[in-house]
This record gives sequence, C-alpha cells and structure tokens, in this order.
Amino acid sequence: MSFLTILELIGLVLSQILKGRVSIRFILFCMVGLSGIFVQLLITGLVMLLINQFPTSQTFGIIAAMTSNYFLNNIITFQERRLKSLDLIRGLFSFYLICSLGAFTNIAIATYIFSFSSNWLISSFIGACFGAVWNFTLSSIFTWKSK
Repeated sequence: MSFLTILELIGLVLSQILKGRVSIRFILFCMVGLSGIFVQLLITGLVMLLINQFPTSQTFGIIAAMTSNYFLNNIITFQERRLKSLDLIRGLFSFYLICSLGAFTNIAIATYIFSFSSNWLISSFIGACFGAVWNFTLSSIFTWKSK
C-alpha cells in the first residue's frame, strides 16, 4: 500500500467520522497544510535566529510553506488534476497569487498576537490556521480547476 493510498484512507475515515460534511479533498488539503505549518515554523524559527525580526521571519516561513504545500497538493490532494510542465509553473504562480491574501492575513494576525504574547511559535501557528479555508477554496477553483 502506497503512502498516498494511506493518506486517502485516513481522509476517507475522517470524512466518514464527520458524516461527509467535510470532503476528502479538503481533509487531504489540511493534511498537506499541516506539513506546511511545520515548514513555516521551522523556517520562521531559523530566520528568527539569524535576524530576530518577526514579520520578516514570518514572511520567509510563509513563502517556504506555500511552496512546499503547492508541490505536495499537486501530488496528493489534486492527483487526478496534477499539473505538469508549463502548467506546473503557471499553477505555482496562481497558487502564490491566491494564497497571498491568506498570507497577508496570516502575517497580520500572527504579528498582532506576537505583539501581546512575544511567543513566535504560538503567533505563527495561529496565523497559519487562518488561511486554510481561503487557500483551499480558491486554489480548488483557480489553480487546479476541473477540466
């Protein structure tokens, strides 16, 4: 059984537990997004060590997470609509554009929370959570549109 099949099975089970109110595709998107949160936290933390400027560090973390999420979503979440060749590059820029509003919201919320808590980890995590529904909905429509 492949790793992709295991992820789809987990998505199916979670969808059934939620009585079908949440699509398997959204669950897979969230699983990929969870990996993106780890990428974001890792890069944000590394950049914080180097420059100790939270908004800049958060921005680098978000860009790294968006990039990894795009490629994983192309393989996992939207496998039957997988983009290749030039469409893969166009899709990346479409994904960046679509997710940029979610990213700006992420930065604003995370920076606001950081100003009160001074805890970059919690601030970064909360900021990342706010963009998930926006990013899924618009990337489903525009980046990996049905053919």
